[in-house]
Amino acid sequence: MTTFPAVQKIVIADIEGDLTIQGWEQPTIQVESDEDIERLRLQGDSLLVSDTQGSVQISVPHETIIVAKAISGDATIENVLRVDLKDVDGDATIRIVRSDVTLVDINGDVTLNEIQGSVSAKDVEGAITITGAQGNVTVSDVGAEARLNGVNGSVSARNIGADTYIENINGNATVGDIGNSATLSNVSGSVQLQDVNAEATVSNVQGGVTLVDINATATLSEIHGPVVVKDIGSSAILKGIGGQVTLTTIGEDASLIGVNGSVTAQDIGNDLYVENISGNVQVNDIGTDLTLKEIRGNVTLHNIGNDLSLTNVLGTIQVSDVGDDVQFAGVRGTLNASDIGGDLHLLADFMSSRSRINVSGDALVTIPNNANLTIVATVNGSVTGHSIASTSQGSRTNKRVNLTYGNGAAYLELHVGGDLVLRGNESPRSSSSSSSTHDSFDFDDLHGFEPNLSDLGREMENVGRDISESVSKLNVRINEREWRLDPERLERIVEQAKQAASEGVQGALEAVEQALSNLRMPPPQTAPKPPVPPMPPVAPTQAATRTTPMTSIPPLEPIPPMEPMKPMKPMQPMEPMQPMESMNSTEASNEESKQEQPVASTQSQEQTQLVETETTPPLRTTPSSDPTQERVAILRMIAEGRITPDEGDLLLEALGN
Repeated sequence: MTTFPAVQKIVIADIEGDLTIQGWEQPTIQVESDEDIERLRLQGDSLLVSDTQGSVQISVPHETIIVAKAISGDATIENVLRVDLKDVDGDATIRIVRSDVTLVDINGDVTLNEIQGSVSAKDVEGAITITGAQGNVTVSDVGAEARLNGVNGSVSARNIGADTYIENINGNATVGDIGNSATLSNVSGSVQLQDVNAEATVSNVQGGVTLVDINATATLSEIHGPVVVKDIGSSAILKGIGGQVTLTTIGEDASLIGVNGSVTAQDIGNDLYVENISGNVQVNDIGTDLTLKEIRGNVTLHNIGNDLSLTNVLGTIQVSDVGDDVQFAGVRGTLNASDIGGDLHLLADFMSSRSRINVSGDALVTIPNNANLTIVATVNGSVTGHSIASTSQGSRTNKRVNLTYGNGAAYLELHVGGDLVLRGNESPRSSSSSSSTHDSFDFDDLHGFEPNLSDLGREMENVGRDISESVSKLNVRINEREWRLDPERLERIVEQAKQAASEGVQGALEAVEQALSNLRMPPPQTAPKPPVPPMPPVAPTQAATRTTPMTSIPPLEPIPPMEPMKPMKPMQPMEPMQPMESMNSTEASNEESKQEQPVASTQSQEQTQLVETETTPPLRTTPSSDPTQERVAILRMIAEGRITPDEGDLLLEALGN
């Protein structure tokens, strides 16, 4: 045993055995070894200890700096000021250091406890465990697992050969090149995690998180800042995110629950589940199914491989390219959906919004109670609903259905490749339907006719008759009553209104125009007649060239005064008009007319005049002087025989109360 006075630093090298250094309260340094120490001397403010075949034990004051290298055995250092240790063949255990610790080339395991300064550990063949460091920690090139706990500073861990556990970090954490799984929790700053060969789990982070290139499942929870997740080999699970989320290139499923910010997701291999988002959602390229619930923002979706389900979305919705079925429920904003490959199920609140949906398959639309909705639908299949105007049916028909519920404030345009079912207890305030087909005649019937002009003329006459019989017709249904109209009938009603107005029936034309406008049908426009060509000049004759005195034209006789109009006879009360369905069968009960009626199968071939509508019309579109005067004008037209009671009932119903 050799004793030296206290010095600032001890330099130790070439120890073939173990090295043990213990701090104590004495103001001296005591050195012991089981073999001779060839170099043991004071050199300035340092003590040099080197070249021994045995192990060395040194007791030093607490404020001593330890610099040691080339230790063949284990190194244990405790309760000193600072440690700089390299080239240790065994394990390194260091605790209670009042300043920084630097470790390089440790062939065994490393254990550090209660380090008051920063830590740097590099080229550790074994595992590393750091508990309680008051400064920044940098760990790199570790052959086994790494455990870092209780660091009052930032952490950087690179190239860790096995599992990595980092928790209770009062700073940022940057971790990458992890040979197996990585787990980070309770980080007060941000987290960057990259190149993890297995699972990655990050929880309770006060800042943002970036995860890139995780070969297995990535799980994030209780993240208070923004999140970026990219290139995940398996699934991505995110819960409780306080900022915006960007999710890109996920190999399997992905789920996001509880995000207080916008969400952008792209290139998800399988399913994507999104719930409880306070922000906009944008999703592209989902391999299979997409489910969105409780979204408080706008939604934009594109290229969904299979099914799509949206529930309770407060903002606008833009959807395109869905491979299979789509279900919308609790939609409160504008909805535009195109290229839906399967069926549609729509249950929306329809709150003064304007929506358009194009679906290749069938469509089921549930009408909510007390709805204020206008529906304009073009359907290739059948149409079934409560109190919908019937239409002719054909094997290859395009059906046009116009429905108004309540005041019609919201607008829904549907293009349905299959069948349309309208479900609900509400009856439309007005309903019209029409259809157009292309099979009213068959060109195969022309095969085999005699190729002479007379037969050809007869055949073309028959074809022309078939086409002319496919005139435009429109079915209108209001309050469980139905009328069938065609352009000629509408034109006659308008002409009668014009004539009545010219003959003193005040408000007749305005009343008819207002009624047709409320039915979403503009008054028919007659095509202008072509101008008559001028008569060609005639060559003069001799008689015409002679000067002949012009005979005077006698004056016209005065027009006798009109006789006073006879008082109008009191009108007989009108019999209520039967619905069109009961014209052939008066035994049809009222209850049967309220059942859902198919509108789709083909019965006669007709090409209808479709009524296009871009906006929901107001209930009154003309500045009419008095609604009561309009109704009186309609009643006078009925009494004078200008229109039928049937037509008058339609106009009065269309004018409303």
